[in-house]
Amino acid sequence: MERNLCIPKTTFPMTEEMVWRWYLNVPQELEQAFLTNAEKAYLREYYHEAGLLRAWRRPFFRHHYARTFTQAVGHLFSQNAAPRILDLGCGMGTQTLLLALLGAEVIGLDLDQRALDILAKRKAFYEQHAGQTLPIRTSQTNVFEFDYASITPIDGIYSLFAFNLMLPSTRLLDTLFAHVSDTCCFAVLDGNNTCWASRLFPSRKRPDRLSPQQFES
Repeated sequence: MERNLCIPKTTFPMTEEMVWRWYLNVPQELEQAFLTNAEKAYLREYYHEAGLLRAWRRPFFRHHYARTFTQAVGHLFSQNAAPRILDLGCGMGTQTLLLALLGAEVIGLDLDQRALDILAKRKAFYEQHAGQTLPIRTSQTNVFEFDYASITPIDGIYSLFAFNLMLPSTRLLDTLFAHVSDTCCFAVLDGNNTCWASRLFPSRKRPDRLSPQQFES
């Protein structure tokens, strides 16, 4: 099944179909031997809950992951064909890996060392199949303690469902903006900002957390 892996060779035109094919690599990875059974269970649990591994939930997953990430990719590469991208809350690295395959240098930060260990093994797996070294660095760290000066300038900042867990949001933004390039692109996927719940849900109104509308502004 490895011969059916999606290994993107170019950034543009990056289509939703290509990103969707990339996500469909995950079920194939779970059949390979490069992860331990415990690591496979961890990866499987995440994507089962997200919907990718349940047939009836796949349309939901494609809408909320593949479609939005396609837009994020277009934005992050819009100013630079080989950007340095900071991935906040990179987890097991599905998005991290694709960004690197498309030509970005990626620095992934996460508190979950188990997830970062899985990312390291997935990186080696895709390097073997892509025939190239992927420029990915990771750090198990609190985002408020990381030395951003060591990766200045940052050309892109990406976060999937993690940014609003890094509080206070305004302090993090102030820290990041001190180390970005003049053309830095910021792509945060943090739920549906057109949903009524994003306007009314109480947790969004915490003073140390930006609502989708505040963040956009």
